[in-house]
Amino acid sequence: MPVYTIRHSPALHGEAQINTSKNAVLPILAAALLCSSPVTIHRAPRLTDVDHMLRVLTDCGARIERQDRDITIYPAALRQPREPQNLHSLRASILVLGPLCVRLGEAIVPLPGGCAIGQRPVDIHLNGLRAMGAETEQADNCAVARGRLRGANIYLDFPSVGATENLLMAAALADGVTRIENAAKEPEIVDLADFLNLAGAHIVGAGTGTLVIEGVSRLSGVEYTPIADRIEAGTLACAAAGASVVHVDAAKGMVQWARDNAKLSGLEGAPVRWIVDDCKKFLEREIRRGSRYDGIVMDPPSYGRGPGGEVWKLEESVYELCRLAAQVLAGDALFLLLNSYTTGLSASVMEYLLAVTAGARGGKTSSSEIGLPVAANGLVLPQGSTAIWER
Repeated sequence: MPVYTIRHSPALHGEAQINTSKNAVLPILAAALLCSSPVTIHRAPRLTDVDHMLRVLTDCGARIERQDRDITIYPAALRQPREPQNLHSLRASILVLGPLCVRLGEAIVPLPGGCAIGQRPVDIHLNGLRAMGAETEQADNCAVARGRLRGANIYLDFPSVGATENLLMAAALADGVTRIENAAKEPEIVDLADFLNLAGAHIVGAGTGTLVIEGVSRLSGVEYTPIADRIEAGTLACAAAGASVVHVDAAKGMVQWARDNAKLSGLEGAPVRWIVDDCKKFLEREIRRGSRYDGIVMDPPSYGRGPGGEVWKLEESVYELCRLAAQVLAGDALFLLLNSYTTGLSASVMEYLLAVTAGARGGKTSSSEIGLPVAANGLVLPQGSTAIWER
């Protein structure tokens, strides 16, 4: 679980451009396989995972051209991937499963490896494709889906971001209307839907728990710039507040990615500590050491799987996280902030938890919904909840 902890330091000055989000770029690259003409992605970050995904697309028959940070994908001659090592090295490679199945009528995709938070099975992906009419199996260390896809009503066992993205892409070209309930709500889901709609898809509800997709017969190539990275933006905002920052995350690759983004933004010398660790373990260790911080921002995932495949949910552990974080706050601490993007936690419940755990030291608590404004109609799509205790 990621955590940012802040201490007082001389203020930083200047301007930094936030890079595009890796977690938005990777599914959009996979979605380019759905298009019948070239797709250009602007300002793609220079990261190892992006390079891995481009090798995956090449293995699937696409031709790739790169010019600085612009990537053009030519998806005309698709095929099944032939080099398993390309897919084993990247968790997001499973995102080609839906596009290949709906474009070719069959997808045989080597299963990707795990990551620092453990193995994450692809059963939700396969169950969704099965509901859409595919015959699915896991055989010879591959995920297999065959058949003509048609619209269906799909309920996800929990709001998996990867499964939501895979099924959303498959449904874009499937026959009929697909409805996905308990879908992930992250901004990256909204960005993927925006890309697909620009290419000609008919998708509504992105950013909510219910997605409705009316399949179309063809998607056209487009030029697109993915959203900025919210994790990088939060880190730089904390650093600019005149503080030293500790970035703690269980995924070594994620920490390296954040370090690379800081370097690209001209903040290589900024007072930032980079730690690969679990948020809960980090807080427990800092309590034992007697460390104290002026501010903490927590942006934990909403669910996950333990090393044995067991599912845990943020709703069941958020109180303990808040309690531990409150113990790490300095006596004159400034704030404790908690964000939640895809869980059923309401803003008022989160505010109550902070009042109970941190409110004893005085100050005040507040909360609000996180929303994404839609310029076209003035509506605001719900994205999650945020709550803060502040002095």
